Amino acid sequence: MIKKFFIYLKSDGVLDTLKYFLKTIFYVFYRKSITDFYLLDGNCNDLNTSKDDFEIKRFESWDKVRHIDFPRLQLLHCKDWLENGSILYVGYYNKRPVSYSWTHFNKYQLHTLGTFILLNDECWIGPTFVHKKYRGKGFNKATIYYQIKDSNYHKFYTSVSHDNIASSKSFLRLGFINIGAIILREGAFMKKHYNIIGNALKDKIHITLK
Repeated sequence: MIKKFFIYLKSDGVLDTLKYFLKTIFYVFYRKSITDFYLLDGNCNDLNTSKDDFEIKRFESWDKVRHIDFPRLQLLHCKDWLENGSILYVGYYNKRPVSYSWTHFNKYQLHTLGTFILLNDECWIGPTFVHKKYRGKGFNKATIYYQIKDSNYHKFYTSVSHDNIASSKSFLRLGFINIGAIILREGAFMKKHYNIIGNALKDKIHITLK
Protein backbone atom coordinates (compact mmCIF):
# COMPACT_ATOMS: atom_id res chain seq x y z
CA MET A 1 0.00 0.00 0.00
CA ILE A 2 2.85 2.41 0.84
CA LYS A 3 4.55 1.68 -2.47
CA LYS A 4 1.28 2.27 -4.31
CA PHE A 5 0.80 5.56 -2.47
CA PHE A 6 4.16 6.94 -3.60
CA ILE A 7 3.64 5.76 -7.18
CA TYR A 8 0.30 7.56 -7.28
CA LEU A 9 1.88 10.61 -5.68
CA LYS A 10 4.51 10.81 -8.41
CA SER A 11 2.20 10.18 -11.36
CA ASP A 12 -1.07 11.83 -10.22
CA GLY A 13 0.05 14.63 -7.91
CA VAL A 14 -0.62 15.33 -4.23
CA LEU A 15 -4.27 16.43 -4.46
CA ASP A 16 -5.52 13.57 -6.65
CA THR A 17 -3.56 11.01 -4.60
CA LEU A 18 -5.01 12.22 -1.31
CA LYS A 19 -8.50 12.20 -2.79
CA TYR A 20 -8.03 8.64 -4.04
CA PHE A 21 -6.78 7.21 -0.74
CA LEU A 22 -9.31 9.10 1.38
CA LYS A 23 -12.05 7.71 -0.85
CA THR A 24 -10.58 4.22 -0.45
CA ILE A 25 -10.80 4.51 3.34
CA PHE A 26 -14.29 6.01 3.22
CA TYR A 27 -15.50 3.30 0.82
CA VAL A 28 -15.03 0.70 3.57
CA PHE A 29 -18.12 2.20 5.24
CA TYR A 30 -20.11 3.46 2.27
CA ARG A 31 -19.60 3.92 -1.43
CA LYS A 32 -21.71 5.28 -4.25
CA SER A 33 -20.21 5.33 -7.71
CA ILE A 34 -21.53 6.02 -11.19
CA THR A 35 -19.76 4.43 -14.15
CA ASP A 36 -20.66 5.56 -17.67
CA PHE A 37 -20.31 3.16 -20.61
CA TYR A 38 -19.51 4.12 -24.19
CA LEU A 39 -19.57 2.41 -27.58
CA LEU A 40 -17.92 3.19 -30.90
CA ASP A 41 -19.66 1.23 -33.63
CA GLY A 42 -17.55 1.56 -36.76
CA ASN A 43 -14.84 4.05 -37.63
CA CYS A 44 -13.82 6.81 -35.26
CA ASN A 45 -13.91 10.48 -36.21
CA ASP A 46 -10.84 11.58 -38.14
CA LEU A 47 -9.10 14.03 -35.85
CA ASN A 48 -5.76 15.79 -36.01
CA THR A 49 -4.05 13.93 -33.18
CA SER A 50 -0.44 14.29 -34.35
CA LYS A 51 1.81 15.72 -31.65
CA ASP A 52 5.39 16.89 -31.91
CA ASP A 53 7.84 14.55 -30.19
CA PHE A 54 4.97 12.17 -29.26
CA GLU A 55 5.26 8.56 -30.38
CA ILE A 56 3.01 5.57 -29.68
CA LYS A 57 4.32 2.01 -29.47
CA ARG A 58 2.38 -1.27 -29.44
CA PHE A 59 3.33 -4.11 -27.09
CA GLU A 60 2.11 -7.70 -26.99
CA SER A 61 4.88 -9.32 -24.92
CA TRP A 62 5.51 -9.17 -21.17
CA ASP A 63 9.26 -9.54 -21.76
CA LYS A 64 9.30 -6.10 -23.37
CA VAL A 65 6.75 -4.41 -21.11
CA ARG A 66 8.49 -5.45 -17.89
CA HIS A 67 11.44 -3.19 -18.79
CA ILE A 68 9.38 -0.04 -19.40
CA ASP A 69 10.18 2.59 -16.76
CA PHE A 70 6.58 3.55 -16.00
CA PRO A 71 5.74 2.74 -12.33
CA ARG A 72 2.02 3.52 -12.74
CA LEU A 73 1.83 0.90 -15.46
CA GLN A 74 3.40 -1.76 -13.26
CA LEU A 75 0.49 -1.51 -10.79
CA LEU A 76 -1.74 -3.21 -13.38
CA HIS A 77 -2.10 -6.90 -14.26
CA CYS A 78 0.18 -6.43 -17.25
CA LYS A 79 1.64 -9.94 -17.40
CA ASP A 80 -1.72 -11.69 -17.11
CA TRP A 81 -3.38 -9.39 -19.62
CA LEU A 82 -0.63 -9.77 -22.21
CA GLU A 83 -0.55 -13.56 -21.81
CA ASN A 84 -4.31 -13.59 -22.41
CA GLY A 85 -3.89 -11.74 -25.71
CA SER A 86 -4.45 -8.12 -24.69
CA ILE A 87 -2.49 -5.34 -26.40
CA LEU A 88 -0.77 -2.41 -24.70
CA TYR A 89 -0.17 0.98 -26.31
CA VAL A 90 2.33 3.31 -24.66
CA GLY A 91 2.74 6.96 -25.58
CA TYR A 92 6.24 8.46 -25.42
CA TYR A 93 6.94 12.17 -25.20
CA ASN A 94 10.58 13.04 -25.89
CA LYS A 95 11.24 9.27 -25.59
CA ARG A 96 9.76 9.16 -22.07
CA PRO A 97 6.65 7.00 -21.40
CA VAL A 98 3.83 9.33 -20.36
CA SER A 99 0.58 7.58 -21.31
CA TYR A 100 -0.89 4.16 -21.90
CA SER A 101 -4.05 2.45 -23.09
CA TRP A 102 -5.10 -1.21 -23.33
CA THR A 103 -7.14 -3.25 -25.78
CA HIS A 104 -8.82 -6.39 -24.40
CA PHE A 105 -10.71 -9.19 -26.12
CA ASN A 106 -13.35 -11.86 -25.24
CA LYS A 107 -14.16 -10.32 -21.84
CA TYR A 108 -13.01 -7.63 -19.46
CA GLN A 109 -13.20 -7.68 -15.67
CA LEU A 110 -14.50 -4.41 -14.27
CA HIS A 111 -13.27 -3.69 -10.75
CA THR A 112 -16.08 -4.14 -8.15
CA LEU A 113 -18.75 -4.45 -10.88
CA GLY A 114 -18.46 -7.68 -12.86
CA THR A 115 -17.52 -9.05 -16.27
CA PHE A 116 -18.16 -7.29 -19.57
CA ILE A 117 -18.71 -9.86 -22.33
CA LEU A 118 -17.21 -9.20 -25.77
CA LEU A 119 -18.18 -10.89 -29.05
CA ASN A 120 -15.81 -11.82 -31.87
CA ASP A 121 -15.97 -8.39 -33.53
CA GLU A 122 -15.78 -6.43 -30.27
CA CYS A 123 -13.01 -5.25 -27.97
CA TRP A 124 -12.58 -3.21 -24.82
CA ILE A 125 -10.47 -0.07 -24.53
CA GLY A 126 -8.92 0.74 -21.17
CA PRO A 127 -7.70 1.40 -18.66
CA THR A 128 -6.12 4.57 -20.01
CA PHE A 129 -3.79 6.93 -18.21
CA VAL A 130 -1.69 10.07 -18.74
CA HIS A 131 0.99 11.29 -16.32
CA LYS A 132 -0.09 14.44 -14.46
CA LYS A 133 2.65 16.59 -16.02
CA TYR A 134 1.41 15.85 -19.53
CA ARG A 135 -2.35 16.14 -19.20
CA GLY A 136 -4.26 18.64 -21.30
CA LYS A 137 -2.02 18.09 -24.32
CA GLY A 138 -4.29 15.62 -26.14
CA PHE A 139 -2.06 12.61 -25.47
CA ASN A 140 -4.91 10.45 -24.18
CA LYS A 141 -7.03 11.15 -27.24
CA ALA A 142 -4.06 10.57 -29.55
CA THR A 143 -3.27 7.22 -27.95
CA ILE A 144 -6.87 5.99 -28.17
CA TYR A 145 -7.16 7.21 -31.77
CA TYR A 146 -4.01 5.31 -32.68
CA GLN A 147 -5.12 2.03 -31.09
CA ILE A 148 -8.51 2.19 -32.81
CA LYS A 149 -6.90 2.79 -36.20
CA ASP A 150 -4.46 -0.04 -35.48
CA SER A 151 -7.30 -2.50 -34.82
CA ASN A 152 -9.30 -4.68 -37.22
CA TYR A 153 -12.24 -4.78 -34.84
CA HIS A 154 -15.61 -3.16 -35.53
CA LYS A 155 -17.02 -2.31 -32.09
CA PHE A 156 -15.14 -0.68 -29.23
CA TYR A 157 -16.45 -0.46 -25.67
CA THR A 158 -15.12 1.43 -22.67
CA SER A 159 -16.20 2.84 -19.32
CA VAL A 160 -15.39 6.07 -17.52
CA SER A 161 -16.11 7.30 -14.02
CA HIS A 162 -18.94 9.82 -14.18
CA ASP A 163 -16.66 12.37 -12.49
CA ASN A 164 -13.89 12.02 -15.09
CA ILE A 165 -15.15 14.67 -17.49
CA ALA A 166 -11.88 15.05 -19.41
CA SER A 167 -11.70 11.35 -20.28
CA SER A 168 -15.36 11.27 -21.29
CA LYS A 169 -14.80 14.20 -23.66
CA SER A 170 -11.88 12.39 -25.29
CA PHE A 171 -14.09 9.43 -26.17
CA LEU A 172 -17.01 11.58 -27.31
CA ARG A 173 -14.78 13.57 -29.68
CA LEU A 174 -13.64 10.29 -31.22
CA GLY A 175 -17.24 9.32 -31.98
CA PHE A 176 -18.18 7.17 -28.99
CA ILE A 177 -21.77 7.33 -27.75
CA ASN A 178 -23.07 6.75 -24.24
CA ILE A 179 -24.99 3.47 -23.96
CA GLY A 180 -25.80 3.57 -20.25
CA ALA A 181 -24.45 3.64 -16.74
CA ILE A 182 -24.19 1.57 -13.59
CA ILE A 183 -24.96 3.13 -10.22
CA LEU A 184 -23.35 1.11 -7.42
CA ARG A 185 -23.94 1.41 -3.69
CA GLU A 186 -22.08 -0.71 -1.14
CA GLY A 187 -20.58 -0.53 2.34
CA ALA A 188 -19.54 -2.41 5.44
CA PHE A 189 -23.08 -2.46 6.85
CA MET A 190 -25.07 -2.96 3.66
CA LYS A 191 -25.28 -5.35 0.77
CA LYS A 192 -24.00 -4.33 -2.63
CA HIS A 193 -26.79 -2.76 -4.64
CA TYR A 194 -26.61 -1.76 -8.27
CA ASN A 195 -28.82 -0.21 -10.91
CA ILE A 196 -28.10 -0.68 -14.61
CA ILE A 197 -29.35 2.08 -16.87
CA GLY A 198 -29.64 1.20 -20.58
CA ASN A 199 -30.92 -2.01 -22.19
CA ALA A 200 -27.85 -2.34 -24.42
CA LEU A 201 -25.67 -2.41 -21.32
CA LYS A 202 -27.78 -4.99 -19.50
CA ASP A 203 -27.08 -7.55 -22.22
CA LYS A 204 -23.31 -7.08 -22.02
CA ILE A 205 -22.36 -7.18 -18.36
CA HIS A 206 -22.55 -9.92 -15.75
CA ILE A 207 -22.69 -8.30 -12.33
CA THR A 208 -20.79 -9.82 -9.40
CA LEU A 209 -22.60 -9.38 -6.10
CA LYS A 210 -19.84 -10.59 -3.77
